[in-house]
Amino acid sequence: MSQYLRSRLVMNLVFKPVTTPFVHVGMGARLEQGLLEVLKVGVVGGGTAYVIPSHSIKGVLRRISEYVAKASATSKELEHALIRAHCEVENESIRHVCSSDDDIRIIKDYVDSVLKNRAFARKFIPEDSIDEVSSRFKEGGIREVAEAEPIVTIECPICRLYGGNGLGGKVYIRDIVVKNGRVAVISRTSIERATGKVREGALFSVEALVIPKFELTIVVDDLEPKTTEAYIIAGTLEWLTCIGLGIGGMRSSGIGHYLLDPKESRGYIIDYGNISNKEFIKALANPVDYVKEHGVSVEDLIEKLRGCG
Repeated sequence: MSQYLRSRLVMNLVFKPVTTPFVHVGMGARLEQGLLEVLKVGVVGGGTAYVIPSHSIKGVLRRISEYVAKASATSKELEHALIRAHCEVENESIRHVCSSDDDIRIIKDYVDSVLKNRAFARKFIPEDSIDEVSSRFKEGGIREVAEAEPIVTIECPICRLYGGNGLGGKVYIRDIVVKNGRVAVISRTSIERATGKVREGALFSVEALVIPKFELTIVVDDLEPKTTEAYIIAGTLEWLTCIGLGIGGMRSSGIGHYLLDPKESRGYIIDYGNISNKEFIKALANPVDYVKEHGVSVEDLIEKLRGCG
């Protein structure tokens, strides 16, 4: 991965509700007088704004991209093995252990080769721990030695996009801030799973933001067309167009389900090495406005990412 920013994919994606235009992003486990409130912040100068935090959306996008990646093919043996092995392990961070023995063998061979190159290995593991990790790795492999994860994380396309063990990702998402928003109150109750009946004393109300449409800004640094990461982003855009995005809580009750509108959405890959100085400053200082001026449709962007446009 380069230490210099060479290009930047910027997407202004417009989403519209599949059914009801309600979103509930709550304030943790707060339940004040039988009411679950939505997340809100004070605004300088007075007033209130409602917020859908970027991390609540990024987690959903990551999961979609994982599905897309695992259903896709790549010609690179190590990437293919890491994508198949990529998973969340309970009480741990992202690991690369959930696949067949063949994939684990490919991963083990790569880690072994890195650990033999001490100068390279110390980029991922403290130098005074290399010998210990190498010894344990020979006996247990990647499934038993979590300390070796940083070595393979940088080779995993999903982790390169969204971040992983010791690695920051390429994908950045802006918070969605709704000013002067309208809030609806929905009455809910709980079901006793054992009996299938309404739980006694469990009636409560939920605040939900009324959002007929929202715009999501996503930035991906140094995304080269025709790479595995580019194919994953292209597939993720198709997923958002056809299946949609679920945000907030209580999605099983039908709220928070939105589809990407490809007609109103725009995206553009800014190549900082091939634009004039004037355009460079505009694109670097305010990439979102630059894309609104130069952006292409989602369909054309998908083709571009796949190297067809």
